[in-house]
Amino acid sequence: MSSETKKKTHVCLCLGSSCYSRGNRDNLELIQNLIEEGADAYISIEGCHCQGNCGNGPNVTINGEQISGMSPELFETYIKDILNVEVTE
Repeated sequence: MSSETKKKTHVCLCLGSSCYSRGNRDNLELIQNLIEEGADAYISIEGCHCQGNCGNGPNVTINGEQISGMSPELFETYIKDILNVEVTE
């Protein structure tokens, strides 16, 4: 599917200290690597301030849906599904 016909997925990673240390540091690295490899045609990323759900973090918002407990392993699964590609380290 071309980038013109596929809607861009918006990913917002909570960069509050709790979420960042609980896994969003690794999630950020994963998505930055994908963007460097060309996924920027399909994903936009931004850092967000605390989303107020620290106890259940790390928190990630994908297309407006907040998802708590987004471990790097779970995040990788979501990204693979979104991009329909294999994620490699």
